[in-house]
Amino acid sequence: MGIFHPQAVEHRFEIRPIATLFPVAERSQGPEDGTRRQVSGQDGRSDVVGTSKVASTWSNTPTQRLTLHRSAACAAISRTTLIVMLAMTNAREGFRHVGAAGYRASYPSYGGLWTIEWPIGDLAIVRLSPHDILAAPGSDPYPPLLHVRVDCCVEMMAGILKNRKGLCVAFPGRKSSSAVLRFQKNGYAGAHGSRHLYNMAGGVVYPVDLLARIDTPYPFPTTESEGTVHIEVPSLEQGRSVWMSIPPLERGILVQAMDSIPWNTLSWSLHRGMRDIILGFGKPCMDLHRAQLADMLRQTVKEESKTLVARGWASDMVLHHMPDVVHSTVMAGRGDSGDAVRAVVDTAYLLVHAACNLDETHFWRDADTACSLADGAQEWAVLPLSTDTIVALTKFMVIEWSQEMDYQMYHDLPMTLLIAS
Repeated sequence: MGIFHPQAVEHRFEIRPIATLFPVAERSQGPEDGTRRQVSGQDGRSDVVGTSKVASTWSNTPTQRLTLHRSAACAAISRTTLIVMLAMTNAREGFRHVGAAGYRASYPSYGGLWTIEWPIGDLAIVRLSPHDILAAPGSDPYPPLLHVRVDCCVEMMAGILKNRKGLCVAFPGRKSSSAVLRFQKNGYAGAHGSRHLYNMAGGVVYPVDLLARIDTPYPFPTTESEGTVHIEVPSLEQGRSVWMSIPPLERGILVQAMDSIPWNTLSWSLHRGMRDIILGFGKPCMDLHRAQLADMLRQTVKEESKTLVARGWASDMVLHHMPDVVHSTVMAGRGDSGDAVRAVVDTAYLLVHAACNLDETHFWRDADTACSLADGAQEWAVLPLSTDTIVALTKFMVIEWSQEMDYQMYHDLPMTLLIAS
């Protein structure tokens, strides 16, 4: 069962259950029942058929009658459901306006354009308009099957990284002052901002640790511990940056968290504070390997063209354009194209699919042990890229191309909205 209108988007999303999606639903503790269903592309090609798990959670979700509002058939959804749908379709804020007439906002996304209207004295209406390219079947060179991990989408928007070994840490938000990063055990419950979103989506906040941001004037004290690094991160003030000091303890937690960035086929709607710290800390190391990774991916497209076509990519795209697309995307170091990210990730997957766990690497911890990432030791540039390195750098590239998302947008929304067909 999809959580948005299945006719609105040509790409098919594999969804994982997350609590509290619908205002009328009761939480179910049942495990996935192991049933699997086939999902095929719009063109019916067998080479793009995929499978997705059917969770017993959805079978217990009550149905509801459609509501006629302004000549449109509507279903009631919670604001949590809306935010989850924005996250899973890689939405970003286009515009937001609050005035005497009410509230209006638009969120461009990979699935189309989300619009929200909440006139004064009326109900809030949400619509999803598909992209224009979907009006011309066959013109899209990308595979019609797209897997999205809903739980990870919510965690990345909330600024939380975790792994199977017990790590579960939240990142601080963006501020306009310099700061020192401090680890607070189980400190997320006392944080402001994204914890409300995480709690709304069914997350439990009290076991989550926090990398807190302690405002400290720059320049920092000269008595800092050995191994402390300084990074430059964006400020809340447009066009300015501030400095952040990361002591050894927090540095160790940070690299462990970076090794736990989840694998995803699309860019994220991302917590901006987490994005700032990860990019500020890891970019010098990424730059050392960037050209080598870009060259390797370009060569992989040329050598594995038949495999990519079998995975749903248009043959003309693969043979004539995709090698340079993946190379340019990695070398650019930033951008906002979900299509380009899909090309890079799908190519990298051909090199690393045998890895036992794409969600966990050891690259950043190894790099931090061998040399100071902030110093950018050049010897790392000549090492061959292992599978672990390719996985870590590909996930870092996805962060570079991800969209910042205002995780406190829920303050502008009512508890229940109508989604119109």
